[in-house]
Amino acid sequence: MTLNLFKVNDNIWRSGQPLSQDWAELHALGIRKILKLNEMSVGSDHECVAFGMTLYVETIGDQASQVEIDPAILLPIDARLVEPGPWLVHCAEGKDRTGIAIARFRVMQDGWTKEAAYDEWVRYGSHRYRGLEDAWRDWVPPTP
Repeated sequence: MTLNLFKVNDNIWRSGQPLSQDWAELHALGIRKILKLNEMSVGSDHECVAFGMTLYVETIGDQASQVEIDPAILLPIDARLVEPGPWLVHCAEGKDRTGIAIARFRVMQDGWTKEAAYDEWVRYGSHRYRGLEDAWRDWVPPTP
């Protein structure tokens, strides 16, 4: 099964890059929308459409591991995750890019503190990439 698969809530799952053999099981879980955060050239994501799933790509490039990223690239991800799903949010390992996306969701939609959301991100795995860490540190969540 898919690397690092976890249910966030009834509308969102998170994971690493699904393999070809994973799409049937993900569909059986009720997942209907895929939010891919890693490069489109990586993985079998195009195969999800055979199961009636819809694929969205919001790439956070590999450069996020070492250099500063433009925090604006995270805004379309935030917007997607409030749409009806159920969603699977994934990147290569389901740790860093997926981690920041879910952490931001936790703060903005679930009312978590930044500290609690960051702790969950790290608990599910993080390489603590500089670009993503800086983006998280500098992020000021919108006030409701």
